[in-house]
Amino acid sequence: MQPSHAEGETAERCSRTYHGALTQLQSSRADGLGGIFKQMRTSDAALPGRWLFGSPPQNTRNKKIDLTRARVERVCVEERRVGGRLRCQQFDERVVPSSEIGFRVAPTADEARVLKGLTDFVEGRGAIAEVGNNGRYSWLVQRMAQDLKIYISQPAHPALCSGGAELSEFYDVQLGPLHKRVQDIDGLVVRARDLALMRSREALGLRDVVRAQAAQSSEAALRVEELGAISRRASEGLSASTPVDALMKAVARTLLTEAEFSDLQSEGSVLAMVRRMRSNVIGLQDRVAAGEVPEGMSVESIDAAKRAFRMIEAAEVATLQRRAYQPFIDLVLSTPQSILNAHKASCTCDE
Repeated sequence: MQPSHAEGETAERCSRTYHGALTQLQSSRADGLGGIFKQMRTSDAALPGRWLFGSPPQNTRNKKIDLTRARVERVCVEERRVGGRLRCQQFDERVVPSSEIGFRVAPTADEARVLKGLTDFVEGRGAIAEVGNNGRYSWLVQRMAQDLKIYISQPAHPALCSGGAELSEFYDVQLGPLHKRVQDIDGLVVRARDLALMRSREALGLRDVVRAQAAQSSEAALRVEELGAISRRASEGLSASTPVDALMKAVARTLLTEAEFSDLQSEGSVLAMVRRMRSNVIGLQDRVAAGEVPEGMSVESIDAAKRAFRMIEAAEVATLQRRAYQPFIDLVLSTPQSILNAHKASCTCDE
């Protein structure tokens, strides 16, 4: 009986085939593996570095100042030098607008968990904190990237097939915590997206309720069930498949004139729209604090829009964080399996 082709191959020939497969991996991944650690630690100066719709910063010098409300400050408008020192001769008062978003209702526990899970990424301007200085995965990412690069870049030798499968499995086990981290990041994307949809539906529903109540002002008040039906109809156009930028535009439209909404649509990203709406909302909350509620709005509908923007921002940040991890997934997490596949396809000889 003639030996099969596989049986006739020598271990050396299989090793050459395996080396060819590793060389292909080296060509496509070695440079990336060499730079992935630095890439994950690099921030993006275009990102704000803080939540746009979140709590006021904790390092405010005067803790008694409420940055979510406009305030009156006494300022010197005329100075004169007396006895070698400048002294104020005339004071005036000026209104200092609010500089932070204020919320009437705190985030739910689920919202707070999502925001907390994304805050490091936000404050790091897109740099991944886990691989930063003293990051919990810093050593692991750096070591695994280096080891994988060395393995797929090694020269050919007759025993190359030996231990390849076991080594790839070892790498995969070592990377287990990072596989889990990616699963957690995927979960954050889903939860943030669900919360953004829920809050957007609430904001659209309240807008239409306010409009219906205003139209009914001269007649009998609308019944509770009628208000519920109005609210449900308002959000029927939003679903789990609605993109985050569409949620953003839908909620923003509840607070903007047509001209303002047209300007908003010219923004190139969701975060740019969030930034613009932050300025708009700060102006609105100052008007509300002064007793001026714009027509077609209510204190409740404005606050509902704020809560929606908060979670829309979180949904977009979660997506950006997931995107920042993608090169790591492609280059590091997937390489042990690619090595194993190459080994199974190449190392078929009886050694």
